[in-house]
Amino acid sequence: MTVSNPGLDPYYQIRVAQIAQDIATGGPDGVQSVVLLGDSITEANPAKTLSGKRVYNMGINGDQADASDRGLLRRLYQVAQVRPSYLFLMIGINDLASGKHPALLLKQHEQVIEALHAVSPETIVHVQLILPVRDELAYLTPLVQSVNAELQRQPTEPAILDLWPVMADANGELKLEFTNDGVHLLPAAYELWNQILEKIIQQS
Repeated sequence: MTVSNPGLDPYYQIRVAQIAQDIATGGPDGVQSVVLLGDSITEANPAKTLSGKRVYNMGINGDQADASDRGLLRRLYQVAQVRPSYLFLMIGINDLASGKHPALLLKQHEQVIEALHAVSPETIVHVQLILPVRDELAYLTPLVQSVNAELQRQPTEPAILDLWPVMADANGELKLEFTNDGVHLLPAAYELWNQILEKIIQQS
């Protein structure tokens, strides 16, 4: 059950309710499912299944890696309700764009991972590095690269998925054909991304 909180952003509450409804109608597939967790980049992913497994899209526009009114830590109970086989997490661009220090983002990112293991220990978690950006958001590139470099230095669990080789151009910016605003993705990018996710699931 989703409890309405007047202090939360209305859209956030709508999305949490939508995710709850998706879980309620998902059937008894239990561990035969995949959770996509993150912000608006994840929310816009059109995948309904990946490698034959049902997808629960838990992306919410504006989300950050903390326990604030728009933070992932507030809603990980929904992951526990699904207990997916696989979870793919991507979070951080909103944190950096809001001015959050990379060190704080990394600490909160670690808290998210620890909480995920606690609420759904059987789930295989894949951390996806923050995607490249371009145009008006290109100023964030050094911060994104710094955070990604630190994430890659983390222990082997969870697994790290680096999409930069296929998403970035020669200048280290999000490929022009993959975006119309410098951060959000177009269908061609999602098609490529989901093909990679399917291969990971199939090889696990």
